[in-house]
Amino acid sequence: MHTQLKLTSRPITVTGSLDLAALPTLRARLSGLPPGTRLTLNLSAVTVCDHRALGILFAAARRARRQGGGLHLVAPSDVVVKSLTATGLIRLLPVVADRTTDTPEPEIAKAA
Repeated sequence: MHTQLKLTSRPITVTGSLDLAALPTLRARLSGLPPGTRLTLNLSAVTVCDHRALGILFAAARRARRQGGGLHLVAPSDVVVKSLTATGLIRLLPVVADRTTDTPEPEIAKAA
């Protein structure tokens, strides 16, 4: 199964497997974002989540924060939550359980 990173409006929806084959695509899509980018990833349709993919997400979140932006994970699937918990990254990455919670509207935009 291939992973697709779709820019569907808000947030970016990630579908399929975040496995070894998907890592180059994930890294390429998350690297090189303009400074100040605020990025939200909907992970509800992720079926496999490799710990190396989480490392890429963590690095992207850290880079975004250093550059005045941010990265949030929305509605992670059970496999993503298990991987985040097993690695301890659940405490380090901003996670919103679902899109129905009262949170600010996530955006994919360069901060003003």
